[in-house]
Amino acid sequence: MEPTDGPPPSPNESPQPAPDAAAEEPVAAGGAPAPAPSAPPDEPSTPEPRTRVLVDVAAGDLVIRGGAPQVQLHLRDDRSQDGLAEDSGGVLRFDWLPGRSELRVPDGAEIEVRRIEGDLEGRALDGVLLVHHVAGDANLYDMAAVEVMQVDGELTARHGGALRARRVAGDVQLRDLARAPLLSHIGGDLDASEMPGLELRASCGGDVNLERCGDVSLLGTIGGDLRAEGSIVSVSASSIGGDVRLTSVRSATLAAVGGDFQVAGMGGPIEVSSVGGDVRIRGSAGRIRLGTIGGDLEASAVTGGIAIGRAGGDVTLDTALAPGAEYLIQASSDITLRVRGEVNARFVAQTVNGEIRTRLPLTVEKGRRRNLVGVLGRGDATVTLRHGRRFCRARRKGRARRKGRARLGRRSGRPALPHALGPRPWPRGLPLPGAVHA
Repeated sequence: MEPTDGPPPSPNESPQPAPDAAAEEPVAAGGAPAPAPSAPPDEPSTPEPRTRVLVDVAAGDLVIRGGAPQVQLHLRDDRSQDGLAEDSGGVLRFDWLPGRSELRVPDGAEIEVRRIEGDLEGRALDGVLLVHHVAGDANLYDMAAVEVMQVDGELTARHGGALRARRVAGDVQLRDLARAPLLSHIGGDLDASEMPGLELRASCGGDVNLERCGDVSLLGTIGGDLRAEGSIVSVSASSIGGDVRLTSVRSATLAAVGGDFQVAGMGGPIEVSSVGGDVRIRGSAGRIRLGTIGGDLEASAVTGGIAIGRAGGDVTLDTALAPGAEYLIQASSDITLRVRGEVNARFVAQTVNGEIRTRLPLTVEKGRRRNLVGVLGRGDATVTLRHGRRFCRARRKGRARRKGRARLGRRSGRPALPHALGPRPWPRGLPLPGAVHA
């Protein structure tokens, strides 16, 4: 009998099988211990219910502030709060609140206010606020999401998130909003800055001022002026009753402008159906299309090309002619074209009962008193000038203006030699008499 370690087994104890090493400690294929079986996944946690508050009527001014641990009501006159609130199906309801009340709610709360007899002030609410009617002004600061149906006074929103306002009787001031606000009807002025976009679906009775905004869509009418500055992606509007001034705007599409139209530093296309006053354009790299102009047109550095359906006043165009660009001008009064730099273009000038004058060394394809077709250089750009009652002209800057003539000219240090185109056609390939030769 071989000796064994340990105490002997008890005689009354049934023999136990030897332990199995494999069952005692699982081993992986490589010889290392296998990982312990993972614990069963936890059950999905049920989200905490949102705090919901309903206020039927606030008798005066109401302040709503976020960041509280629970719903708290502060009354300015220390009156009793008994009977003001009741829990109705998980909604804390206030049938009536006295004036100058302050309602503090936790983050994530949903608040609905049906009527405020005074002003509304909202601050630091990381939740949702719905207000049906504000009899006074609405001032919103650091509000995550707000929808206002009607404001009888003015609306101010700063440093917030989403905003919707259906009807505001007074002015609207918006600044530094994380999302593009949606507006319907504004009775006063609209001032907006530093936001990714803006949409006005109905109308604005006053002026509209936009600065450093994103995609701007003005689908309704604007009773006053429109001013847009600074890195605005696009502006589109149906009609503007006053003047329009656009600076450093990428593109613009307008239906009708009642006053003057001024543009500077445009990076994209411009399209306007009609302008009642004068038009002044200073620098545009995109295509310009203007339907009718009631007054004068002055355009410089329009390298993207320009097309004018009809101008009632004088037209002065001073620009370099970009390759492939098209310049089409139709006017009832004088047309003056001054070109800069190297010129490679094909020119067509027509007048009904006026005359055509040029100082460009054109290679004439067709030359008559009232119809001129010529080419200068490679003819990359296309210039078409059509005059309804007087003529087309090109002249040097600083020269005395003479009514009833049209001229084509190039800015240079050489003396100008004005000569009217003769009454008989000139042979193809011959330059105009008296032209300045490059």
